Parts: sequence; C-alpha cells; structure tokens
Amino acid sequence: MMFIILLALLATSVLSFPADTSPISKHLHIRTFPDFEDWPPGSDADKQKIQNALPDAIDLVAAAISDYTKYRPIYEKYFPEVDHQRVQNVFKNIVSDPNNAGTGEARLKECIIIGLDVSQGNPGGDPCAEGAEAYTIPIPPTLIDPGQSQTATITHFCPNGLKATPRYSDIQCGDLGDTTSVKMDFLGATVMHEWLHNDAVGKAATGVHIEDINGMNGYGPTNTRNLRNNSPNDCLKNADSYTWLALEIFWTKKCSYNDIPHFKDPADVQGGTQHPNDTPASTVQPADPPAPPVCAPVPDGGAKDTHEWKAKRVANAFCDRFAKDTVPGPDVNVEHMLWSTESFVGRGGALEVVQDWTRDDSQDDVYTVSVKSVRDCPVPDGGFNLAEPISGNKCGDIVFNAWKNCNNQGRGGTIQAGCLNYAILAKY
Repeated sequence: MMFIILLALLATSVLSFPADTSPISKHLHIRTFPDFEDWPPGSDADKQKIQNALPDAIDLVAAAISDYTKYRPIYEKYFPEVDHQRVQNVFKNIVSDPNNAGTGEARLKECIIIGLDVSQGNPGGDPCAEGAEAYTIPIPPTLIDPGQSQTATITHFCPNGLKATPRYSDIQCGDLGDTTSVKMDFLGATVMHEWLHNDAVGKAATGVHIEDINGMNGYGPTNTRNLRNNSPNDCLKNADSYTWLALEIFWTKKCSYNDIPHFKDPADVQGGTQHPNDTPASTVQPADPPAPPVCAPVPDGGAKDTHEWKAKRVANAFCDRFAKDTVPGPDVNVEHMLWSTESFVGRGGALEVVQDWTRDDSQDDVYTVSVKSVRDCPVPDGGFNLAEPISGNKCGDIVFNAWKNCNNQGRGGTIQAGCLNYAILAKY
C-alpha cells in the first residue's frame, strides 16, 4: 500500500478522522509485527531503530500482564480498581500470553508504521512541529486495501520521538533511582503507546477510543498520576496511563524489586487538586448492598486448581484472623497470602488447615486476600467495620462471593461493600 495519496486527502483533516466502530475478533492466535510502509530514501537508519524497538514493546506489555496479583498495587496508582480487568484486556490484545509473547497478536499488522510525515505543513495540525514524539491516525475507509481491517491505522515517528533511548538494554537499574521518572522511558514504550490508539487494540477492550487526554498534559509520570488522583474516570482512555503503568511494572520486575510499589511518585504529584470538569473528590458512593464482583482476568496459560470449599475456608480464616475489628479511616489496607492445605496429625489422619503462604513453589489454593478502603469514598461514622461493613453482610460471605460469583476458572475477584473492597485472588 502506498500512502503518498494521503497527502492531499489529509491536508485539512489529518487529526480528525472518525474512529471506525466495526466489530473485530476478540482473540486472534496468529502473531505478527506491524508492517512498515513508505520510507523515503535516506531514512533506513530511523526505520531500523523502530524495528529494533518492536521486541522491547512486546516485552513491556508482557511484563504488565505477567502477575496481576503481585503488581496490583501499581495498577492502583494509575487506574481505579473497577477498570483493572479492562486495562488487562487492552494489553492482551497486544500479547495474549506473557509466557509466549512472540511478535504480538495479528491485529498489530493493522498498526502500520510509515516513514512519510503526512501531516507536515498541514493547517489542521502538525504534531511533529508541535513537539510530539509520534502520531497515529486511522486510515480512511476508502483507502483501505480489500481484506484489511476497518480499524487499520498509520503511525509516524517524529524526530523528537526518535531521540528516545533506543533499547531498554541501554538502561541500567542503578540509573533509575527510587522515583518514577523519564529515566525509565525507551523507544519501545512510545511504540506501545501508539498501538493503544488503534481501536482494535484499545477500544475493542474498553468500549472507548484511547486518546491523549488533555493533549501533552496527559503525558508522563507526573501527569498520569495526577489524572488518577483528580479525574479517575479519564484514566481508561488516556494512552500514557497504560504506558507508565507498564513501565513501572517492567522495571520493578526486571530489577527484581519485591517491595511493591518500589518506585515513589514524582515530587510534583498532587492529590485532590480540582480542575474544570474533573470528577469531584469524595464522589464514590458506598455500595449498599454489595456491588457485583469485578473479576480477575482468565489466565491464558496453565493455572493451578482451586476448590470451592477451600476458597470458603480461606475467606473465613482471613476474616476471623485479620478483619474482625472496627478501624478508623481514611486508609485501610489489610492483605495476607493464605493457603488451604492438609496438615498430617498422626493417627488422626489429615486435617485441613489454612496457613500463611511462605513458600517459593506453586501450589493449588493459594490466595491473596485483602480488604482495602475505596478511594474517595466517605469514611463511615465510627470508622470501618471490617467484619460487617453493611448490616447483614459478613466479611467471610463477601470474600467468598468475590470468588464464587466470578466465572473465571477460580481466579477470584473483588467486591465493594460499603466503602471497602474485599478481594480474593488465586496466586497460581
């Protein structure tokens, strides 16, 4: 396909093509890197630099979905918990199996990368001249090749974007410090960011087109964290929120940090600062009766077995031991990893017990169980009653229902009850 003909057609509308809403397959198994088209003479070095960055983009996504239970505290820094599964599904539209990432899902072939700057001199907007690192636009349906997806896009990398650190292997863990910063960034992260603007990747999972909220004011570690604090409903459609979530998980995992979240917020992150049209603080309403569960993603690879009666035992044990008190607000964060197993007790045979999980191997029925306060939800008079957050709704029943009412191969989920989130998530 040649895109030179786009120059005239894009002269006044390069940034305003409507996003196509055609349905697409939700799961494709053929994997492929994006196509490269229309590279002018003398641009081979830039083309090679982007091609070299593609595996880094895949590795970045694979890290982001590698262990949701472990990295969930980082998810909470960038997205409200109610959106976590949809965020996971966006990443899975790029890499469905983090243990077999390959070159990405087949839909990436529709994320075409071009060397020709089709917006140059365009009166409707010239992103490269305005300092952008890259831009992505939908191909007009009239120009799509027969058999090509109606969600196909073209991406151009601007000179500013090509200045990024070429490969993550060029960055050392010791260079990062202990704060989330642009020191973490590399070209593969920009590649991933642009893929999110393709509706077969983003909108197919979220129901909304993923854009750049507030233009460049939605970019970077500070702005994405401020967006989470001040306008959480916008995070799901802000591409750089996904990018910085993935970058923070990637470097936490690659550098083998176990204190999660390891990286501190930038010093200029503000909480509660209100801007026009932002969601006001303290607008989350208590869930009475308890809300339906938000279910953890279904694993694409193998997973250990879970059993209903063991999940019930773990739920009750957690509540009896760790969630039986009334505690003051505003912050509640109680979390334990528990295992339901047999303990052999002489002639009496085996006795089923629930104990703390401290081993390194993987086993059936290991769960991370937690109760946490909901951000921007008012603290009840007298504090949080962890044992019975709503009259007639006991902790053990709520936690168990977060597992029982999710049809996700026993992976579990989260239920909001009052202003508390109760979660039970299978570890393996």
